[in-house]
Amino acid sequence: MQLFLFPYAGGSSRSFRGWPEALSGCCDAIPCDTPCTSRPYIDPPEPLTIQDMAMRQAMRLARHPGPFAIFGHSMGALVAFETACHLRRMRAPMPRLLILSAHRAPHLPSRRDALHMLPDADFDARLATYSGTPDEVLQDAEMMELFRPLLRRDFAACENYRLTSGPPLDIPALCLGGTEDPDIPPEDLSAWSQHFTRLPGLGLLPGGHFYFRDSFPAQVMHIKGALWGLNPDRAGRRNLPRQFGTGSHPINTGEHSRQRKEIRF
Repeated sequence: MQLFLFPYAGGSSRSFRGWPEALSGCCDAIPCDTPCTSRPYIDPPEPLTIQDMAMRQAMRLARHPGPFAIFGHSMGALVAFETACHLRRMRAPMPRLLILSAHRAPHLPSRRDALHMLPDADFDARLATYSGTPDEVLQDAEMMELFRPLLRRDFAACENYRLTSGPPLDIPALCLGGTEDPDIPPEDLSAWSQHFTRLPGLGLLPGGHFYFRDSFPAQVMHIKGALWGLNPDRAGRRNLPRQFGTGSHPINTGEHSRQRKEIRF
């Protein structure tokens, strides 16, 4: 099984450093960049919508020769969901599992005001509240001049996204979020059930919007459990904790570990 990792707004394949090693026991994790034709941080960012990103990912995955799953965090969750919808319309092989992290169900309105059109100072101030961009970057004017256009492009894609009606997806899903994420409460994660024929698994882990920075070992356990659950005959499955089922209630776990601080864009 290969697990494609779709990044959050402003993120890239570098945002998943260490993930392939952590998940090596159950899958081949492949960090992905947002597909674009411009050169990152050199050319002006190519204007892309969520649908544009998803279509390009779907075109790539439609040619994939073996079984695969998709993980997407925040913006990446929207791209993962729409990628699966595009693959279905293309009658291409579908992902065996979607793991949708830290994003509300796509039919729900945002709980926060739009960000991408704010003046630079206000944009940077709001960005700081999401804990996705390190302080050393936010406080460096030259670095923000470099990264701000890409961040604005991705936030615009998310904030202008509108769900296209379609039947629920007939594939398993796991929805993950942070217990302290003010923008994505448990009910917004639970609402993803409207878009799948079977009830998604749900998990709440300690932390905010980027909960995995403090709860990475617990997150890895959830992902491994969901992937192993695709094969009920897999050896050792009887030893998995009960939270890896697909019950209707969010799962809380107190397991967490402080991770080494990394700069993530």
